[in-house]
Amino acid sequence: MYESRRRSLRFPIFAIAELSGAAAEQEGPVTTMVDNISLHGMGVYSLKPIRSGEDIQVKIRFIDRDGTEKMGILTGDIVWSIKYHEVYLVGIAFKEEISPSNNPELYSYYMEISPVRSGHE
Repeated sequence: MYESRRRSLRFPIFAIAELSGAAAEQEGPVTTMVDNISLHGMGVYSLKPIRSGEDIQVKIRFIDRDGTEKMGILTGDIVWSIKYHEVYLVGIAFKEEISPSNNPELYSYYMEISPVRSGHE
């Protein structure tokens, strides 16, 4: 049921995201582990609480296929945040779709990991 609200497919990714903004409630950015990403949003795990319904800036760091560390910067909204045991599961909707013009390295990486787009279904 929740999947039907998403505008694009999400794929697992190994990346770190730093969240900044009022929703993080902490002093400085909150470091999170990225679970999955799409062109329109992503899911992360956080050890610190993140409030839903607020704007956030996301700095996502990932390793491309050449072994080079890359970074993308996005803005978004915290759509939901749920505490599960000692971890917070957080859903982020990007304000602007990831594209070659606004985030070329992250877009290229997304296209590489996408089994649908790369023909590896």
